[in-house]
Amino acid sequence: MKNSLLEVLEDKKDIIDYSFNCENVDFNNIDNVNFKNCNFSNINFSNMQFLNVTFSKCKFENCVFDNVVLKNINYTNSKLIGVSFDECILKKIKYEDSCLTYVSFSKVKFEDIIYNISKIIYILIKNSNLNNVDFHSCNIDEIEFVNSNCVNTFLFSSKILSVKGDIKNLKGVSLSMEQILDFIVNFGIILHE
Repeated sequence: MKNSLLEVLEDKKDIIDYSFNCENVDFNNIDNVNFKNCNFSNINFSNMQFLNVTFSKCKFENCVFDNVVLKNINYTNSKLIGVSFDECILKKIKYEDSCLTYVSFSKVKFEDIIYNISKIIYILIKNSNLNNVDFHSCNIDEIEFVNSNCVNTFLFSSKILSVKGDIKNLKGVSLSMEQILDFIVNFGIILHE
């Protein structure tokens, strides 16, 4: 049975029930592929392009995405755990009913991203640019913005336990009044009526 991601991709556009572990992927593109019930563990996806890819009920654990382009990607009922994105371009991505746990984004360009009814345990967004990013009806335990620029970034329909980072990083973020009050309290500001 084929066990490397490269071998499996040579034959198929629908990849179901595979596990991939500890690989340095040495090809450039994954295009028009559907992954279902697949596990990716300890894989370095550096310098790749993912175009028009669907991940359904997939799990990514301790994977690295450095200098990667992801465009027209759908994650459905998927999990990303301990995953890092560094110097990436993320465009037209949808996370549907998925879970992100300890995911970091550094020097990432986000454009047209939707997190819909997803669970976020902790994500760090550092030195990144966000344009048209919607966290729609998500449960967010902790999200941290560090030196990032936000344009049309929507958090107001989500339940958020903690937003961290300098307040200047929230310029361009749409929050509900309740979220704003919680954020102010997190900074130690005392409110009086």
